[in-house]
Amino acid sequence: MGRIARYVRWIGDDAGGALQPADVAAGVLYPGTWPLPRGWAPLGPDEALVYVPPQWIGGWEGGYRLAPGYQHVWRAPLAQLRALPDPPEHGPYRPAELPPSATGPATRSPWRRRSGRGRER
Repeated sequence: MGRIARYVRWIGDDAGGALQPADVAAGVLYPGTWPLPRGWAPLGPDEALVYVPPQWIGGWEGGYRLAPGYQHVWRAPLAQLRALPDPPEHGPYRPAELPPSATGPATRSPWRRRSGRGRER
């Protein structure tokens, strides 16, 4: 995303109070590259506008649901933004097995599809 100045660790992000606080990776946006939503006051000198990638929300195995109307751009207090660890503390998320909701049907249906003329393919 060309609007991100740098990636940081946001300590204790709670999605505006909708989720349990968690440390997440976030991208600090360059000033002026994302219009603030209507009704938002201008950013203070102690705030930054950040993009939180949606993949951190919800656990595959038994996590939590995404809050209704979830936003992916937030105002974050600079005091809660830290440099990312080097090297990263964790590798890519690669579960041993995906849940059924992520894998789709296990087998194909035993019936055959018919063409529009009523003949089997």
